[in-house]
Amino acid sequence: MNAVVMLNSQAVYSPLKDGLDVTNSSNLINNILGECDAIKSICQQISQIAPTNCTVLISGDTGTGKGLVAQNIFDLSGRGEKICTTINCATPPETAIETEIFGHHRNSLQPHHELSLDQLRTLNGSTLLIDEISELAPECQAYFLEVLELIEKNNHGTEDPINVRLIITTQHDLKKLAQQNRFNQRLYYHLNIFTIVIPPLRDRGADKIKIAEKLLVQACKKYGKNIRGFSSDAISEMN
Repeated sequence: MNAVVMLNSQAVYSPLKDGLDVTNSSNLINNILGECDAIKSICQQISQIAPTNCTVLISGDTGTGKGLVAQNIFDLSGRGEKICTTINCATPPETAIETEIFGHHRNSLQPHHELSLDQLRTLNGSTLLIDEISELAPECQAYFLEVLELIEKNNHGTEDPINVRLIITTQHDLKKLAQQNRFNQRLYYHLNIFTIVIPPLRDRGADKIKIAEKLLVQACKKYGKNIRGFSSDAISEMN
């Protein structure tokens, strides 16, 4: 189940383990189906990076499992008992990132008002998931960059650091967008610390059939159908 809490009147969820089935070669990684080399590598990357405090950038097409990778990083991070605050940049309002982090909109600030990190301190020890950051408007990208730089400045040589784990997802190539001046280059520099790239389904070989079979079982259970498998023609098309 998902535990739901409220932060600044925005819904925030904390993903909790709830009978997730292990479906790959690692007995630590949940719900990531596949045995191809790329998926095995991703599972190894998750196990490697999850216990650290490192920012993780997860890149992949829509539907490839970015959310599952983020979930596993969260579950294995040691922060699983804390909240996971999720901000979806593809869902309006774009000012949500300002509200969630600082408790106000930039437009409501008085001139020369200094940004406060008090709101972020309430998230100490937890995880901040920024979903589809490539959809963030340029002005909000600049704002988020200011947030990260302020955190770095605050944490330099202080006994009261802000301890918030960042997990970022994107369906677009941020490096390419930055080179095309379509994404803030300095922000990309701050986010590109440890990147996990999820391959599209078309590049996952026999895993496509396994995924289709699992989805078929789920659909049959949901809609009360009894379909035992795919025809040879269907399997040929998927391959």
